[in-house]
Amino acid sequence: MSIFLLIMVLALNSIGCSCIFCNDSDDSPPKDPTNFTFTWQTFRLGSPGEYSVARDVEILSNNSIIAVGYFDNIVNRNDIAFISDSIAYKTYPNNAELYGIWAGNDSSYWVSAGIPAYWDGSTWTKYHLYNLGILQDHEGPITRLDMYNQSLFMIGNNGLIIEFDEQFNVFHTQSNFDLVDVHSDNKIYFVSNNYYDGGIDSRLHVFWQGEISMIHSESEYYANLSNGQYGMMSSVWVYGNDAYIATQAGVVKYSSVNDQIDLFISFDSIDNNEYPYFVRGNTPNDIVLVTLLGRVFHYNGIELTELTQFVDIDGVGRVNSLNYKFGVIAFCGWMNSNQAFVIKGLCDETEN
Repeated sequence: MSIFLLIMVLALNSIGCSCIFCNDSDDSPPKDPTNFTFTWQTFRLGSPGEYSVARDVEILSNNSIIAVGYFDNIVNRNDIAFISDSIAYKTYPNNAELYGIWAGNDSSYWVSAGIPAYWDGSTWTKYHLYNLGILQDHEGPITRLDMYNQSLFMIGNNGLIIEFDEQFNVFHTQSNFDLVDVHSDNKIYFVSNNYYDGGIDSRLHVFWQGEISMIHSESEYYANLSNGQYGMMSSVWVYGNDAYIATQAGVVKYSSVNDQIDLFISFDSIDNNEYPYFVRGNTPNDIVLVTLLGRVFHYNGIELTELTQFVDIDGVGRVNSLNYKFGVIAFCGWMNSNQAFVIKGLCDETEN
């Protein structure tokens, strides 16, 4: 059995959500509009006053989360945090700061420390892509990972996209673009941004039949709907063949059937920093949005409801990643006190 098939089997054995409406199945049709309620917990990682940051978060079950980053605990520093009812830490070799994670379970996962590495439950296998000549010094580093059709996809700075299925296949968007998010279902999509003096070029890409194609672009940082501009794209969630993208205007939907992009969830920003920066969901009637400063919203197919009043986001400096599956919302980042954090919302009931 290949390592990729093993990982996928382990992922399928993960525990699902106890809430019957929080369904993570690709084959499930969109549900009738339903409002979920969540029980929230905040986990602070690292010691107060010491520099710590959580850069990515993976959900294994409704009671198991892994966060990666840099967690300074005064006596020692760690790079991986396992969160259930308590927090347990693990140190990555050489204390390299971790940027991203994709996990099948807590003993089978991939991480990125600029280069990819795989933990099989007992041993780390590192892939030194620069030493192997697969990447050049100006390419990368690798920051995010996702699994698609039993291949591991990795993205990074300077236009880098890598597919790994027994061998490494390197793709590029334009070199002055940084890939900022990747997500897959029946297709896999990527978001890339090029920041330049006075503006931004923001793009949506798709991988299909062995090729990377650019399918949409935004040329203005802020939304300008009168000119047909949704503003900077920062995150993508995929349902079936369609992509849902977080922008300054809200969430836009790219339909692969008619090759068209339209505003799907409108969002009125309080200021230029409080717009949906991250998007994840289960179905188009069950989508979660999080802003850079930790405001949380749920879309039920009809209306967008803010959940922030139930969440302790006091002191949040920046959110770095969002995940939503198995009835669990989890997002991570760093506090103004320099502590890292993971905030978890567990679906506990529904209101029809």
